[in-house]
Amino acid sequence: FEPLFLQYDVDLYLSGHAHVYERLAPLGLNGTVDPAELNNPKSPWYITNGAAGHYDGLDSLQSPRKPYSRFGLDTNNAVYGWSLLTFHNSTHLTHEFVASNNNTVLDSATLYRAHK
Repeated sequence: FEPLFLQYDVDLYLSGHAHVYERLAPLGLNGTVDPAELNNPKSPWYITNGAAGHYDGLDSLQSPRKPYSRFGLDTNNAVYGWSLLTFHNSTHLTHEFVASNNNTVLDSATLYRAHK
């Protein structure tokens, strides 16, 4: 779907997966990191949150992490958690990963994206 995401200026691609939380940099075609990072990128921002639970527990991330990985929980600090999205206005969006056991924010990042 990458070409479509780029063609239609998708801001955020939020997905789930069994056992893991990871936040990536905005990525262009073929996994190239957008040099603007979260400051008005031309590429979508990718977040995978699958840390809500799974019958066989949490898994570790691939090691070493890919160069476009910006945050992820490994087996030493992996916890169950959920995502909180805050839309500040038409150009700013904050994503927070919150631990289910005590509501601690473990990861937070804000995307700025200008719109036509």
